Formats: sequence, structure tokens, C-alpha cells
Amino acid sequence: MSGATISVYIARPDGCVSRNFPDGQTLTQGDGDYALGVVSAADTASICVLVRISPPNGSGFGADVDTQVQLAFRRTQPPDSAEVNATLGTP
Repeated sequence: MSGATISVYIARPDGCVSRNFPDGQTLTQGDGDYALGVVSAADTASICVLVRISPPNGSGFGADVDTQVQLAFRRTQPPDSAEVNATLGTP
């Protein structure tokens, strides 16, 4: 699906939750693929990252889909990564 919004939120003291401003955000391409890099202000051990997929406005798809992944942020190689595949409800 083209135009879905992908938002990510790095866990803070209030938990692994969405906030007013995501730590990273992008839109899906025509085939539904997306790439999004997220940077932390400091190196971390494994930490929760909330990934929220929001369907395009007017698409008729249901509510946002949330999932959580564990990532370790570091300034040295290799960078940590995760692949998130989501299925939105039917319109």
C-alpha cells in the first residue's frame, strides 16, 4: 500500500508508547516497502522501539497497527536493524 505512515518511538521513562512527536517517520512506497533510519542520542543496550503503521487518510482501512521491536543503538558498526511486516485491516 502506498502512502501509509510509519512512525517509530524509542522507549523513554514513560514506556514504549507513542508520543506527540515520533523519533522517526516515513511513508510507504507504491509496493508497500519502506526504509527508515532512527538515531538515538546515546548508545543503548537492547531497548524497546514502538513501530506504528497508519493507513493513508481516506483509504477505508481501519485503525493504526502497533508492534514493538528490540534494538540496540550504537555509534559503531554493525548497526542494529529490524524488519517489520504489518497487515492492515480490510477496508
